[in-house]
Amino acid sequence: MAEVIRIDERLARQPKRPSEPCEARILLFTGVRYERWSSADDRPVKRTGGIKRKKH
Repeated sequence: MAEVIRIDERLARQPKRPSEPCEARILLFTGVRYERWSSADDRPVKRTGGIKRKKH
């Protein structure tokens, strides 16, 4: 089962931080890994064995 945590109660318990200017770093995760191969030698070998199944 899930545990529900109310954010407003949680924030009220923490001391307030002083608001000082600072750098922010935003990271985006696309969920997909892209790789660029510089030459044909760097590319992985394609699998040629196996039987292809027909689509229904």
